[in-house]
Amino acid sequence: VQLANMANLLKAMGEYKRSIQAYKEAIADLSLVQNSRNISNLATTLGQLGTTYESAGQYDKALEAYQIQIDTMAGKSYFHPLAKALPIIRTGRLLGKTGKIAQAERLLRQGLSVARENRHVMFSVFASSELATVLSLQRRFQEAMEIRRLGLQIIQNQDFDRTHITNSHRVAIGKIP
Repeated sequence: VQLANMANLLKAMGEYKRSIQAYKEAIADLSLVQNSRNISNLATTLGQLGTTYESAGQYDKALEAYQIQIDTMAGKSYFHPLAKALPIIRTGRLLGKTGKIAQAERLLRQGLSVARENRHVMFSVFASSELATVLSLQRRFQEAMEIRRLGLQIIQNQDFDRTHITNSHRVAIGKIP
């Protein structure tokens, strides 16, 4: 865990190469003992490695890290569905960036569905915003607008978990405060 914390600091400083190395070392350490706590920390660290690769522009490696994260959590009931949805949404977003639009749309719809089922604003807005972008890339502007409206409705819905909502989420779905 200390290595992962160090990697987080290095990433925040823009030291991606050193951060990636620290994440890899943390992953190797966490892989030694297979218990639920280590597996949970391993999944988190894989996600952090993926976002670091993504920030460094190494998209293939980011996709690989996200897929390993998804595989690590698969079939384990102690992971909350939202924890499992985040790497799916991240993968969908990245596939959209790399032109794999059909795959991106499928994963983003899957992630949005899980986020909505769990009534989570942040993940719902994240997934809906990325899905709208993918739909726009396909020139499906009407559907993109409907998804953006859905994101706005989610933000306004009092029944959703609002603990992580910020103005940046409102801007992301097209409502500038």
